[in-house]
Amino acid sequence: MKIRNQAGITFLELMVALVIVAILSKIALSAYTEYLKRAARTEAKTVMMENMLSMEQLFTLNNSYGTAIPVLPWPRSPKVGTVKYNITVDAITPTSYILKAVPVDSSDKCGTFKIDNTGLRTLVGNSASVDTCWGNG
Repeated sequence: MKIRNQAGITFLELMVALVIVAILSKIALSAYTEYLKRAARTEAKTVMMENMLSMEQLFTLNNSYGTAIPVLPWPRSPKVGTVKYNITVDAITPTSYILKAVPVDSSDKCGTFKIDNTGLRTLVGNSASVDTCWGNG
């Protein structure tokens, strides 16, 4: 009786390996996508803070934020490249204002970021907590 040594892999082994690679790819892709969204949120918050500085400069010069919606120096985030957030003044009075950053991708778990002249940070349309999205926790 002759025993044959077979080299190579079976079809079943190949399919198992492909399934494992597919699962790992799915996990890696979702982690990378979330990383990109988190980076875009960080950039939007940074641009909002720069706009807040501009608003405070306006108040220092005029002793008022005004009543007309001002033109923000950076109405989008990122400042160059594909827009991920649109930044606007949501409300304004002579003594207060609210800035908001609306994501272009409506599926973002943090939704719209809002911050007022006192630094109060809120979210609208979010499924994640304020601390998670604003990075307070």
